[in-house]
Order: sequence, then C-alpha cells, then structure tokens
Amino acid sequence: MIEITVSLHAKEGSFKPTSMTEWIGHLVEVTGLDPAYHHVLKHVENTEDGSRCTLTIHTHSEVDADLAANMSVRWDTPTAQVRAHVDGEHLHTARLEAPLQPGQTVRVGEDLFNVLDVHYPARRDDGTTDGEDYQHAELQPIPGQPPVRDLGAVAGVLGALLS
Repeated sequence: MIEITVSLHAKEGSFKPTSMTEWIGHLVEVTGLDPAYHHVLKHVENTEDGSRCTLTIHTHSEVDADLAANMSVRWDTPTAQVRAHVDGEHLHTARLEAPLQPGQTVRVGEDLFNVLDVHYPARRDDGTTDGEDYQHAELQPIPGQPPVRDLGAVAGVLGALLS
C-alpha cells in the first residue's frame, strides 16, 4: 500500500469545510495516478479560508506490483555525469541529459570537439560499480572552427532579417 497526499489549491472560498468528505472510503480517480491501481480516499482536510483541500489517498493493487517499474526519471533532469578529457587532461565535468556517443560533436565553452571514445571507469562487468559512476569521454578538438556565439533572443530576429 502506498499513501499519497494530494493538495488542491484554488481561490479563497472554493472549498467548504465538508468538501470531498462524502467520498472518504470510496475509490477515486486522480489525474497523474495510474488508473491500473486502486486509489481509496482516506482523509480530507480543508483550510478555514477554503483555498486548499488536502486529500490523503491509499493506493494498492490486487496483485503485487513492481513499484520500480512505475518509477522514472523526469525528462528534464540531467542524468549522465560526464568528465571530458583532451589528450588525457581533464577539460570539464557536466551533468547531461544523455551520455555522450563516439562521433558526436560537442561544445565546451566556445570550442567544438569530436567525441573519440567513452567508457565508465567504475563499472564492472556484473553491473555493479566500484566508486563514483561517471562517463569518461575523450575529446578531440575540431581545428579551424569559428567560435560559437549564443545570440539568444536576437537570433530569431536576425534569422528573419537574413532570409
């Protein structure tokens, strides 16, 4: 069983002292909660000014669920720690949304690089790690590339004027 707390916010006076209390003990559907599970409303708490309603929901399944299968990392959270090196010398460490791939072109500051090779020094063949888990990326500078400039919002206006 999982206990979930959902807080609903609205303008003052939106929730009455008894709002949603008639559903205590009933199955409910709540946006964002997996409809494959059973969600039972167990408790309701409304603020005196009627601006918030807090619901306590107990979630369960008829079969033993693999909760880890329903967990994921948000797409906007950087997931890969990468340490970039050039000729064996550490250049930069970053958290990226995906690991680097050989052949990929990357930018560090205003300089462009090709990714030559990647590996994970702390990973063992059995899937465990020995120390901090990160990706080691060996980069090669791309000679003769003009510096990259971030023009920000001006870029769209310039692009329209130049086309």
